[in-house]
Amino acid sequence: MVQKQFRINPERLKYLRNKFRKTDVLIDRNTREIIGKRLDFLMILNGHYKINFEKAKENRTIMAEVKNRFLAREDGEPVSDRARDDSYLSYEYEDNAKLGILIKDAILQMLRNYRVKELFDEGTIYVPRYSWKKPEVKRKAVKILLRVLEKDPRDITTNDFKDNRLRGLSAHHCNDSPYLAVKEIYPEIKEWEMKTTPKSFFDTKENRITATGWLIEKLNKNPRDITQKDFIDNRLSGLLYHHYKGSPYLAIRDAYPDIKEWEMVFSPNFFYKKKENRITAIRWLIEKLNKDPRDIILKDFIDNRLSGLLTEYYGNSQYLAIREAHPEIKEWEMKITPRSFFDRKKNRITATKWLIEKLNKDPRDITANDFRDNRLSGLLFHHYKGSPYLVIREVHPEIKEWEMQITSNSFYDKKENRINAIKWLIKKLNKNPRDITLKDFKDNRLGGLLSKHYKDSPYLAIREAYPKIKPEEMRTWVKKTTIEKLQTTV
Repeated sequence: MVQKQFRINPERLKYLRNKFRKTDVLIDRNTREIIGKRLDFLMILNGHYKINFEKAKENRTIMAEVKNRFLAREDGEPVSDRARDDSYLSYEYEDNAKLGILIKDAILQMLRNYRVKELFDEGTIYVPRYSWKKPEVKRKAVKILLRVLEKDPRDITTNDFKDNRLRGLSAHHCNDSPYLAVKEIYPEIKEWEMKTTPKSFFDTKENRITATGWLIEKLNKNPRDITQKDFIDNRLSGLLYHHYKGSPYLAIRDAYPDIKEWEMVFSPNFFYKKKENRITAIRWLIEKLNKDPRDIILKDFIDNRLSGLLTEYYGNSQYLAIREAHPEIKEWEMKITPRSFFDRKKNRITATKWLIEKLNKDPRDITANDFRDNRLSGLLFHHYKGSPYLVIREVHPEIKEWEMQITSNSFYDKKENRINAIKWLIKKLNKNPRDITLKDFKDNRLGGLLSKHYKDSPYLAIREAYPKIKPEEMRTWVKKTTIEKLQTTV
């Protein structure tokens, strides 16, 4: 009769564990002896036990079971179970081999009836010394230990092995490493997931990088989005605090050296307090975007994880940030000038003077294109209606409109403006009106006035300002016929 290997299903095993907790034997759960006994019980229920046949023969319950099942009639035929088992044995026939089979069968039946405690306490069955050289025995012991302690495999410690009479397994076959014991059963578990990571494991840079890479892959996150909480929640707080001073950036940088501090979702504490770090971050942004620093806008900071820098240190002003890295850049050179900057007259004058100095021009030669080409079109059109003269006049009030290289359209359509220009010319040259010549008009930027409104005749211009002057009084006398033609044309 071949003995079948005995196994109990998980639900019944759970029921039995709860039953053992309630027994008097297991009341003192804090003692090593009792915890060890619980482990022995579960080893027995998993088929890892031996029988003391001498004790078994003295056990009335076992022998009664043998007698009841195989009590022979006079002719030696069993009373029952004939259909189930063709072999039978007369109880009086003492064959140790067959008797041993009968005892084993009776004990197996008692175990099925959950009488393991009774058999164990009497010494009828016992747990043999474990042979840790057999992998299946090691795996079985660790599985049972996990069931007894009701622990996640990652939470098993060296003390759990010691307290449950598995010190030999841990010390001699697993190098006192709970991870090596658990790994044989759960190969998917990593070293860093254990409650206690193997000693000196993270001293190797390669292991640190592997753990960080695993975390990123597990969370399916951009490395820049990894936070301190991610390390803590995934059993990597030891790595973070013992090797990286609690800084997720230092951990990420080990695996991804191209990532900068400011690219992290949380920059390292106090990183931006150093001016050097702020400037480095701003220059990195400019280089990354391949932009002129003057073209950097608020969105560029936000899209590249620098909004914290801009808010905390520059009051959300991209100009103040750029200026710290490039102090030569002025507010008005930025693609977007700081709000309300040109509302102050002082700022408008400063910008205009800067333009004149930069171009090394006479203020009178400044044109609308000069403003546009130097990022001052906003100033020109929002504050001076697109008139370069109005801008220049605020800086140089002595300059007259007709002195500008380009006089505004329709300015000379007003007679009053024409007369003012002519009188200014006479006063400037300190001449008698009769001595004014064509060259005087051209040399003082009034050639356009003379050409457009007086057909290049100084007399017609002077006469409009001084109608009493006769043509023959002019220094350059003009024939009457010529004057009449000019008058008709005008």
